[in-house]
Amino acid sequence: MADIARECSMSPANVYRFFSSKQAMNDAVADRLFAEVIALATEASVTPRTPAERLRATLAAIEKRHADRFLNEKHLHELVVISVRENWLVSRSFTERIESIVADIVSEGIARRQFQGGDSIVLGRCLLVTTAVFCDPRLIATRGGFHRPNLEQIMDFAIGALRGDSIAHFTGDQLHASR
Repeated sequence: MADIARECSMSPANVYRFFSSKQAMNDAVADRLFAEVIALATEASVTPRTPAERLRATLAAIEKRHADRFLNEKHLHELVVISVRENWLVSRSFTERIESIVADIVSEGIARRQFQGGDSIVLGRCLLVTTAVFCDPRLIATRGGFHRPNLEQIMDFAIGALRGDSIAHFTGDQLHASR
């Protein structure tokens, strides 16, 4: 807290007027960082497009913000990673909100008969697990690589699964195009 106070040009006592502890300050910062991602995901999720296009846009927005933070704001990215790894309340709330956004889109796709029926919450969670290497801040550093599909290819696969498409048409050439 003394280091933070010094950086803010204030006394530690003054910092404690706003935050009861270092953890409270970390929670507040993490909450703000997660709120940025939620705002971007929400904006992408409500555009007037098909549910499939909205899913793509939403997950791309999440991936882009986490990747930008990983590349350009390392300390803030690390705080987000720690909060997820240590299961802080703010990270659990973030995860629940993202799951809800994705589930709402899936639910609409089911209602419009663009996706197969099923539990939209479970399907949304499956989609998030499938795209975790792109959307989970803990895994952003591992994305890409030799013979690894990119987010667009994963989304083609996942949306095909939601539609009930056969994966037989998903060729190795599509996978190798990611190199």
